[in-house]
Amino acid sequence: MGGHGERTRDTMTWPRENETTFIGILYERLQKGKLQCSTFTKDQWGLTNEELKAATKWDYGIERLKGKWNRLRIAHRLFTSLIEHT
Repeated sequence: MGGHGERTRDTMTWPRENETTFIGILYERLQKGKLQCSTFTKDQWGLTNEELKAATKWDYGIERLKGKWNRLRIAHRLFTSLIEHT
């Protein structure tokens, strides 16, 4: 599953449990110093995908994980901006 060109899960929403697990995995990697600038290495994305697959039984693939990471960052920035204006 996972990889370029596959659209089977692109239009699906992430179950809340999967998103929470994904964020937890990324947080652990951040705490271990695995973040480079504002992203992770390809190897770290691969390990993240494997760990998420083991925990959730979903194989999103590296590209979808990167896309989710970017969407979460955008949502965080928008929310932070909203908070600053209230």
